[in-house]
Amino acid sequence: MTVPDACACARLGHKYQVDSLVDQSLKLLGKRYPNNFGILRKRRTRNILHSPASAIPVVNFARLIGATNLLPMALAECCRRGARIVDGFSHEDGSIELLSYEDLGRCFQAQEKLVAARAYSLAHIFEDGCDSAH
Repeated sequence: MTVPDACACARLGHKYQVDSLVDQSLKLLGKRYPNNFGILRKRRTRNILHSPASAIPVVNFARLIGATNLLPMALAECCRRGARIVDGFSHEDGSIELLSYEDLGRCFQAQEKLVAARAYSLAHIFEDGCDSAH
């Protein structure tokens, strides 16, 4: 089952109060978006994850039901879209799902912080490398 399919099933289960469907979907989504960045990175390198855009329905569903455990890694995946994050996620039926303005803002802030952290790390590495070369 794909991530968007799991989100669709979870939404239906939530709407019609079919708790077993919600629980099953949450279990799958929790495996795809774990609370551990190391696990997420390993899955990324083994191509287990879908496109970063598929994290958009996960964020929206997590917000709907309060599944905050899914948010850190799903938002991190959304950040990988860069400026294309505003394009949203295109479902098979042609509908487009977008992040809320608040979550878009969070992604933009996170991207800024990630760029700054990378620049700091690179500067620190080169500074250490230059100091040890003398």
